Amino acid sequence: MEVATLDFVHERYSNIPIIKYKANDTVNNPSHYNVGGIETLDYIKAKVPDYTSVAMSQVIKYISRFPHKNGIEDLKKARFYLNDLIEWMEGEK
Repeated sequence: MEVATLDFVHERYSNIPIIKYKANDTVNNPSHYNVGGIETLDYIKAKVPDYTSVAMSQVIKYISRFPHKNGIEDLKKARFYLNDLIEWMEGEK
């Protein structure tokens, strides 16, 4: 079985456009939270008077469930909300 080289593929299929896709970041910017033209978190910050409690509840949720559900991904989500809360608090000073 012969393996095609990259040059061969470019020559043979030069008329077919190459579409590059960005991988979905399931921690920092999940694509399903951007439906409707605004990120859900930005909408929450604009509408909820106490974003601090929202962020804290998310940190608690993801830390509590990480051993039982998504492991390290849940810890990264908790870190995301903790970092976001820190930035939010620093921005209010």
